[in-house]
Amino acid sequence: MDQVVNLLDEAAKAYPIKALCDEIGKAESTLRNELKELPGYKLGLRTSAAILRKTGDLRALDRLEHLLGRVAFVLPRADKTAMAPVVEMAGDLAREFGEHMQELGSAIIDGRITRDEARACLKELFDLIAACVKLQAYLLELVK
Repeated sequence: MDQVVNLLDEAAKAYPIKALCDEIGKAESTLRNELKELPGYKLGLRTSAAILRKTGDLRALDRLEHLLGRVAFVLPRADKTAMAPVVEMAGDLAREFGEHMQELGSAIIDGRITRDEARACLKELFDLIAACVKLQAYLLELVK
C-alpha cells in the first residue's frame, strides 16, 4: 500500500499540488500531511479518487489493482449510429487472438514452456482479453 500512496503523492505533486488542492477543496498542508501519512492524518478514498480523477494519473489505481489480483481496462464510448468502431474492435479481437495463438504455438512446439515463453504468452493473452472486454463493453452500451 505504501507504493499506492507514493504514486498518489507523485501524481498530486506533478499536477501541481497547489492547483489540485484548490480543485478538490482541500488545504494544501492537509493534503501534504495525508500523502506523507503523518500521525493523525489519513488519506481517504474520496480524496484518493479525486486525485486520480483530476490528475488523470492512474498508476496508483493500477498498482492497487495489481495488489488485489485484478486489472482494469479503458472502456470505449458507444455510438449507436456508428458501426465502424464495432468493425475495428472485431478486427482487433481477431488480430489479438491470432497473435496469442502464434505465441502459444511457438512456446509449446518443443513440448515445454519456459518462463520467458510463459511471460510472452501471458502478454498476448492479456491483449486478447483486453480486446474482448472492450468489444463487450461497447456492445453492452448499445443494449442500454
